Amino acid sequence: MFSKEEINTGRQMSVDIAKMFSIFFMVAIHTLEEGEADLSQGIGYFVDSIVGAQFGAPVFMACMGIGMTYSRRNDAATMARRGWKLIAAGYLLNLARMLPFIFVWFSTRDAEYGRWVVQELFDVDILQFAGVAFLLLALLKRLGVNMWWTALLALLMSLSGGLLRGVDTGHFALNLILSPFVGIYGETLKSDFPLLNWFLFVVLGYAIGKLIRRCNNLDKLFACTLPIAAVLYLAYIHYAIPNGVKMFGEDELFFYHMDTCDLLVCMTAVLVSISLSHFCAKPLGESVKHAIMRICSDLTKIYIAQWIIIKWFVRGLMVDCFGLTLTTWQLLGVSGVVLLLSILWARVKPLSQLKI
Repeated sequence: MFSKEEINTGRQMSVDIAKMFSIFFMVAIHTLEEGEADLSQGIGYFVDSIVGAQFGAPVFMACMGIGMTYSRRNDAATMARRGWKLIAAGYLLNLARMLPFIFVWFSTRDAEYGRWVVQELFDVDILQFAGVAFLLLALLKRLGVNMWWTALLALLMSLSGGLLRGVDTGHFALNLILSPFVGIYGETLKSDFPLLNWFLFVVLGYAIGKLIRRCNNLDKLFACTLPIAAVLYLAYIHYAIPNGVKMFGEDELFFYHMDTCDLLVCMTAVLVSISLSHFCAKPLGESVKHAIMRICSDLTKIYIAQWIIIKWFVRGLMVDCFGLTLTTWQLLGVSGVVLLLSILWARVKPLSQLKI
């Protein structure tokens, strides 16, 4: 199935579809979380612990690694510049989505509320992680580190990151410095996507991208990966969910600060998503494919837009201001509206002009 030369160098619709749905799933889970839905059972648990977890951020990050192999400009300098832009965008997004809550904090002087606001302002989210990952890859590329040594480094990082879950040094400044790299969870600071725990997704995605570029029969490749990955994933969750194992337990840090075992389980979900997307793309017409590609070109902007809408209107207006209590199904309907508004907002100024 593989040739010595890179023959499959065109745009991969399977990756686009998988990446697009990962954002859709993240919008759904963010809406449920901020709308204070019951995530302990039923559809809430399914969206939170399965769809929004394994098929959300892990797929997005692995696809980011695949995308690096197809980028026309993946030299160290370009990657480093993009890394700094993503880090800046991540912290500016934190500020933008928390503006109403900052005003509430200043007006109420509530110390407990203030701790939550500060925690959200310095949260290490996906954009910060992506930026730091780009910087590390740029450094490794500049040093001439090959793929095998990069993979070994990422594996060691994952193993150590699994041991450093929920770290709190007791000092805000030190927590702030370590938060992009280590799984920090202090009283006023947290990191949801630390580099140690999540970098292996990007590296494995990069390796998958390199293989896909040399694949001369994608149908055969994904016909093999789909059933194998699906069986492994379903077998594991059949055991893990009833027993509350690791990321399927009550402590959300087991997902955000996941260990290598959970990461590999998530990688089976990534393979299921990409493989299934490959076959789903076959009957699509050109107009549908064009619409998917347009959405994928705006994914970072959509991610920014959905967080601002969710924080300001779902959390701020609906929950905090009016005290609305919606059912999980109603919130899923709200998430659909949020998604549509985010897609449209990403196409108009000033958001459309962001170069990230």
